[in-house]
Amino acid sequence: MITQSGETADVLSAMKTMRSAGVKMLAITNVPGSTASRISNRTIYTRAGPEVSVAATKSFIAELISLYQLVLLHPEIEHNIREQLVAELKDLPTKVEKLFDLEPQIIECAKYLAQCKDVFYIGRGINFR
Repeated sequence: MITQSGETADVLSAMKTMRSAGVKMLAITNVPGSTASRISNRTIYTRAGPEVSVAATKSFIAELISLYQLVLLHPEIEHNIREQLVAELKDLPTKVEKLFDLEPQIIECAKYLAQCKDVFYIGRGINFR
């Protein structure tokens, strides 16, 4: 189970149901000692730091990196795929740095969206690039 806080009611309900059915669980969470970490058999802590909002990019990225790490540990992953994933992870800081070059466009977009009463986001594919 992936849960930023480790305290989301619907996630905990599902975890308790799975635990009572004897399912072994791995929790990926940001909060040591959370209920999710206590219910699960094993826990990966993302260590993304405290959150101040519900939609948190840093937690989402930390959770994705945790999933990448799990994939890289899988013994049957093809060597070329493993190398590609490792290269992408190593290049992540460079890609994030490039986002800072877009700051003026991001500010303009934020100003526009701040004036909107409602916003509907839709995409396809993995998080729509």
